[in-house]
Amino acid sequence: MADQPTFIDSGTAESPPIFVTKQRSDREERLRAVNHARASVGLEGFKLSVVEEENARAYVEGEITLDEFLERSIPST
Repeated sequence: MADQPTFIDSGTAESPPIFVTKQRSDREERLRAVNHARASVGLEGFKLSVVEEENARAYVEGEITLDEFLERSIPST
């Protein structure tokens, strides 16, 4: 029985709905990715434009998908 996990159950707290937890997790991941990209660009001596910052904000908030973000960010040839 030593291999079995031990759970502490106080019975007083209710779990939040799964979609809320997932949504927050996705936003945090998007924010972490945008902050990493922003730092990487900054280390290269560049700064995001106002338009790019708005695109990043929209992506973090889930208003646009990663594909939409990339389409707006990468100039077409």
